[in-house]
Amino acid sequence: MGVIKRQSIKQSIVSYFGVLIGITSTLFIYPLNLEIYGFVQFLLGTASLLVPFLNFGVAFLAVRFFPLESEKNNDRGFLTLLIYLSLIIFIITSSLLLIFKIDFIEFLLFFKIIQNKSITIYFKDIIVLSFLLIFINLLSYYISNYLRIVIPNILNNIFFKIVLPILVFLHFRALIDEKVFTNLLLTSHFLSLIALLIYTLKIGNVTFKIDKSIITKKISLEMFRYSSIAIIGGLGSILVFRLDAIMISSMIDFKSAGIYSVMLFLANVIELPAKSIDSISAPIISSSWKTNDTATIFNIYQKSTFNLLIIGLILFVLISTNLNDILKLTTNSSNLDLGKFAFIYLGLAKIIDMVTGVNNQIIGQSKYYSFNLIAIAFLGILSVVTNYFFIQVFGIVGAAMATLISLSFFNLMKFIFIWYKFKMQPFNTKHLQAILIIAVAGGASFLVPQIDIILVPIVLKSSIIVGIAVPILYFLKISEDVNIVIDSIISKIRKFVR
Repeated sequence: MGVIKRQSIKQSIVSYFGVLIGITSTLFIYPLNLEIYGFVQFLLGTASLLVPFLNFGVAFLAVRFFPLESEKNNDRGFLTLLIYLSLIIFIITSSLLLIFKIDFIEFLLFFKIIQNKSITIYFKDIIVLSFLLIFINLLSYYISNYLRIVIPNILNNIFFKIVLPILVFLHFRALIDEKVFTNLLLTSHFLSLIALLIYTLKIGNVTFKIDKSIITKKISLEMFRYSSIAIIGGLGSILVFRLDAIMISSMIDFKSAGIYSVMLFLANVIELPAKSIDSISAPIISSSWKTNDTATIFNIYQKSTFNLLIIGLILFVLISTNLNDILKLTTNSSNLDLGKFAFIYLGLAKIIDMVTGVNNQIIGQSKYYSFNLIAIAFLGILSVVTNYFFIQVFGIVGAAMATLISLSFFNLMKFIFIWYKFKMQPFNTKHLQAILIIAVAGGASFLVPQIDIILVPIVLKSSIIVGIAVPILYFLKISEDVNIVIDSIISKIRKFVR
């Protein structure tokens, strides 16, 4: 867990810097213009929904089939091959999509994924955005093979978090219209792509001459099979994390999608450490499967499950207990109050997704990766059905409920599969101890009386939660990794004081 821990901590620091920017935007910028913020989520969600189809899952090959000897020599033209494949497939699929645009939109309307034709107005913009996302994802996956995830996170996360609030504010002030807004949004993604490409060429042993030994008939067939399944995997993930905003935009309006997206942002804060661990563990798990090193895989599985439970629960309790006071800080709190219950369901969904650790990576990098086809097909169907019915009855809260239900069943399926096939089960009594300790800390925060002074209730409640949970977890030595991180912080504080 050494490399994983170091890179995860670095990425988490960068990510939480992005969170600070995001919190500022969420509290003071996005509420000024919830409709345009919802419109952005609609664009990104629809573009992301198209990515698996327009790319045929090529980006997922970057980790699975990365040559083992690449670090010592060069990548043998592997990245060049993936870029060529992506370009060829995109040209074919996007051309077909543009030719049969009306049929595609009617398909979405028929299956209730959208219920109005807003998509027709921005269809070409969505195609361009999908193109940019395809290559951003491809380069990000490829870079992770070199155990580098921080810079891609800065380019994909921080940069966009700076650009988006600026664009929303400019639109709010009527300095740019919707078309200019969309063009600038596309431009920001293009700049991220160029920066990622430069970074890839700098750190990777990239060669533009393709070694034919990496594209034998056997490997080509395996790559085709894997990417075919990866399409379903990518689509299932998007259906859970993007479909809700798309369907809210369509079934209700962009403003409701904006409110929901604010709550989703707060819930996403919880899972940032999980994204770090997923990114850095994927190539290690892939390499471990190739050498049948199941001990390393189980070690990652067990530690990630437990550590993410602790971090996720603390963050969930911190945000949920302070949610009322956090929303009071916003520029449009009356509208955002409608989404409070949505956050609870979304937060619980994130916890369940985190507590199952790196199960997706374990299955996806193993010889049984085709199981993801079954699990994600089930996830996609369940997500569409639950969103459709729950949004009609409960509005944006229904979308959050649908996410919780879908992710719970999805992760349960993967957990049972890993337990049955690989005899790996990461849970023990320490998980229950951690849950109890953090729950007690959260309950103690409710002893704080109502104080109508900005930030004071948040500081008091947060201090009680952290002040109770962290010391107890530390002294009981619940998690070795948590103790190491705390010891490191204490050591640095002592050096600074001296």
